[in-house]
Amino acid sequence: MNKQKGSFGEFVAVRYLENKGLKVLARNYVSRYGEVDVIASSGDYLVFVEVKLRNGRALVPGRVSVGPVKQKKIVKTALTYICETNRDANMRFDVVEIKCSNSKENKLPEILYFENAFYADDLFLEAA
Repeated sequence: MNKQKGSFGEFVAVRYLENKGLKVLARNYVSRYGEVDVIASSGDYLVFVEVKLRNGRALVPGRVSVGPVKQKKIVKTALTYICETNRDANMRFDVVEIKCSNSKENKLPEILYFENAFYADDLFLEAA
């Protein structure tokens, strides 16, 4: 996906999250382990959000493409963010999937939101 499309997807996701009451703290946070598209707060939680933009012809849903390898990178990046910012909060890992229509009409994208899409504990227990 090119940068322009990615920026559009993140813009839509940020507006969606803000409308749900989350406070966006950072976008495109990068560590040596990877990148987190959006970091937000919701109550006592720091929410680390992966954004996936798909067109109507996509064979694989966006949420499926956030597999174990990508999840581990997101978790390690989240831990880096927590250390760098000295935040003490519970973590949550969400995925926002944005589906854009292939039609020529100006349709609004469909947004699918998956709270707790994966858990950090599951990833590190598998490695043990």
